Amino acid sequence: MIDFDSKLYKAVSAIIEKQREENVSWDKIFKLDFCPGHDLQSKISFLSMMIGSITIEQWQKIVENEKNEEENGMNTTVVLCPSVTIPSNVNDFNYELDLSYGSAWSSYARKLKEKNFDEVTIHSIENASQKVLNKISLDTRDSGPLKGLVIGNVQSGKTANMAALMAMAADQGWNMFIILSGTIENLRIQTQDRLISDLNGATNVSWIPIERVDTHPSFIYALSKLSLNDESPNKYLMVCLKNSTRLKNLLNWLAKDTKNREKLKILFIDDEADQAGVNAAPQNKNDPSQKERTKINQSIVNLFTNKDGNGKEVSTKFRALDYVAYTATPYANILNEKPGEESIYPANFVSCLSVSNSYFGPQHIFGIEGTDCDGMDVINIIDSDEVDEIKELSPFSKVFPKQLEKAILWFYCCLATQRVKKVDKPFSMLIHTSQKQVDHERVAAAIKHWFNSFGKLDFIMKCREVYQEQTSKFTKNDFYKAYPNYSNKNIDDYLPFESISNELVSIFDYDINSIKINENKDFTYTKGVHLCIDNCSHNYIENNEYIRLLYPQKKLGYASGFIVVGGATLSRGLTIEGLVSTYFLRTVKQADTLMQMGRWFGYRMGYELLQRVWLTQTTISQFKFLSILDYELRIEMKNMQDSGLSPSLVGIKVKYYPKRNFLELTSKNKMKSAIPVEIDFSGVSTQTTIFYSSEEKLKKNYDSTEDLILKLGKPIDLSSHVKSNNYICWTGVDNDTVIDYITNLEYPKNEATFLDVKLFKIWYEKIASKIGLNKWNVVVAGLDNASKDKQFEINELKICKINRSKKNTINDGLIRIGALRAPKDWYVDIDPYAKGLDDNDRELMKKSATDSYKSIRKKAGLTDTSLLVIYFIDKDSKPRNGEIHRVAMDTSIDVVGISLVIPDSSNEYTGKSYLSIDLSNNDLELEEVDIDDED
Repeated sequence: MIDFDSKLYKAVSAIIEKQREENVSWDKIFKLDFCPGHDLQSKISFLSMMIGSITIEQWQKIVENEKNEEENGMNTTVVLCPSVTIPSNVNDFNYELDLSYGSAWSSYARKLKEKNFDEVTIHSIENASQKVLNKISLDTRDSGPLKGLVIGNVQSGKTANMAALMAMAADQGWNMFIILSGTIENLRIQTQDRLISDLNGATNVSWIPIERVDTHPSFIYALSKLSLNDESPNKYLMVCLKNSTRLKNLLNWLAKDTKNREKLKILFIDDEADQAGVNAAPQNKNDPSQKERTKINQSIVNLFTNKDGNGKEVSTKFRALDYVAYTATPYANILNEKPGEESIYPANFVSCLSVSNSYFGPQHIFGIEGTDCDGMDVINIIDSDEVDEIKELSPFSKVFPKQLEKAILWFYCCLATQRVKKVDKPFSMLIHTSQKQVDHERVAAAIKHWFNSFGKLDFIMKCREVYQEQTSKFTKNDFYKAYPNYSNKNIDDYLPFESISNELVSIFDYDINSIKINENKDFTYTKGVHLCIDNCSHNYIENNEYIRLLYPQKKLGYASGFIVVGGATLSRGLTIEGLVSTYFLRTVKQADTLMQMGRWFGYRMGYELLQRVWLTQTTISQFKFLSILDYELRIEMKNMQDSGLSPSLVGIKVKYYPKRNFLELTSKNKMKSAIPVEIDFSGVSTQTTIFYSSEEKLKKNYDSTEDLILKLGKPIDLSSHVKSNNYICWTGVDNDTVIDYITNLEYPKNEATFLDVKLFKIWYEKIASKIGLNKWNVVVAGLDNASKDKQFEINELKICKINRSKKNTINDGLIRIGALRAPKDWYVDIDPYAKGLDDNDRELMKKSATDSYKSIRKKAGLTDTSLLVIYFIDKDSKPRNGEIHRVAMDTSIDVVGISLVIPDSSNEYTGKSYLSIDLSNNDLELEEVDIDDED
């Protein structure tokens, strides 16, 4: 088995890459022809002097693996978009950062270093926050409030970017900072305490927190008493709950003194902006033009329109009012309302934060279907029988759910590991089966009964079994294959079970209990595990116990353990410290709600290999869809930035599938202004990566492909620019021939990775001729030097079949291969010396640059020519060496896959409405409620 993380592999890989760039053949690389020496042994000896000891067998294995990766198109790494802001270069105010030692920004940057943020991450935070700073104004009296949106990731450090923007704005002259923070009071307090702690320390500014406001003149922070002159160092910070009563009080407080009101320069930050503040009121069925508003949304609109809490206009405007919304799930914010004075739509800018190479997001965990980004094998499946068991679970249940038991035992093993490693911080397990409080009580009671039901030896044996299962399932080598760009190149490997068994005994002996309160009313923690129930029914101390989750406020000298059972409070905002085990059993129909529940997304520095998640198969499928949804939203943002488009002129497109009973973007009332974007396949490149395993369907595709090849006749001669014999190409094929072929193929309905063939046919028939798509080039792509029994042969045409193994993941009667096409296949029908191409283009073609094929095809004159690439996947395909998560193809007939490239078109017809999606009669599960009354 090849160690992909070894220095030797990396050194050999670099040598091979250099040789391939110089167009050295694989045969010569295999034989080390570029090294001095008379025979293979002398050549390998020379190489060993250069890179360290290596054998001929090791060299040839690595070469074979690199060759397979190149030929199979598997050497491409999915790159998540960097920081993006649209519009990219319009309305920038170009503030110069205050880098003096006493500035708020410099002070905060030092705090980030103290928290062990590396220089790259700090620079990324600075860059992203300065882009946002340059979009807001210190004087909005004439323009009206500026409104923007910042898209982050769940558990990715949005608060750090938010605090950085506040610090930079404080240095520039903003004097009032209002943060709307969730609907749960303890989370509001957590946000306020963190911001004050992080921002304090600057000498040029003085941060003054205001807990709650009061309009009484004697109130210590009455608006008339605030120091708001430009020379004042005072900066006022208020974290306000998303509660209609508190917001109404806030607006009345801001209206109380008109003299000081006109000095206010407000940065108004809406944290978790898709929650509560969006107008989720149903539309007026009798008169859709009449907008009903939820109370919280109405308060925000009143702020924008210069009104007090009662909706009465105030005579004096703020000097500046800038609204910046932060969220990881922006669908409601960009689909709820059109731009306007009475709208929170981010008309002025939208910014997308970059993804750190230390962050574990949906793409890292669940992969991206249609690419070689498979995700990490840290997901365990909860079957339907266990779902039923959980519904009835109680201390009197005869059987404890098997996967829940494994999840808890894995948590104990992780806690013991951290104790052995002398880590002094909390580690947690999250159990989220329901949002009903009575269910939380049942599950927690059952866990305690289960723990007390067996002896110490039985406990250790069960832990050993789970530990061996999980550590063999996902190895350190697997980690780096799944996350090759991870910032830490030397993560800790698993400890032998024997080294953690004594700690497991100790943790077992300390039992499982709630957090205790001593005689001094202090919270006390033990070396056992603390079982917490986190919901609002436990906001009190009972029998000298605190039931909710509360982490130690100081170091304990050992890793503390917490099993947390809960619902809504664990779904958004609350940070779960050291999360290593998650048991998640919820049925949710909105993408934004489900994504926010993914508490396992985040940073796992120091325990990268330990995280495990237990989910149902349905939820896994939903998160795989969310992974693509999130990834393509970032790609769309990047395209808008590159094109200089503004969100006030062009709406942000979000991938949407009207697949009832699976997943909606957000609740229906939160996307009232959403319209189906005209279906436009112009510029699309796609591939089939999921196939039926049915022999009947495979044979139909195979026979249809044979018929097409016979119909196409004699191919063109590629020998002038394609040196290998692994391609057959026909040019100038008519539309009907290709479209009829494509629509006759049978592939599973999987909107995430391949286009809807029926819609594609309708679009092509209605629009293709109008936008100048007149013909196709057809290519059959294969491999070099395959044996004769691995060739497809028809009518004297021969092509070597490709090797694609199956993912060994879901047993649903489908074949999943991850990725089909190789980047070089999209260049085959292009003559490198065609008019319009230069040396740089030819170099990019030689490297099969994945980001350049569109521009090169256009320059080569193929603006009216689509490309169809056909692949015959060998039915006997085997996994590559070292692939433990893949299995042989093992089908009765070769599998036919296709890849399509449709040229971009700027023709006016691509923007016309020819197809639409019916959004009527969609019954959605509503997860969120508007909190209209004081808590």
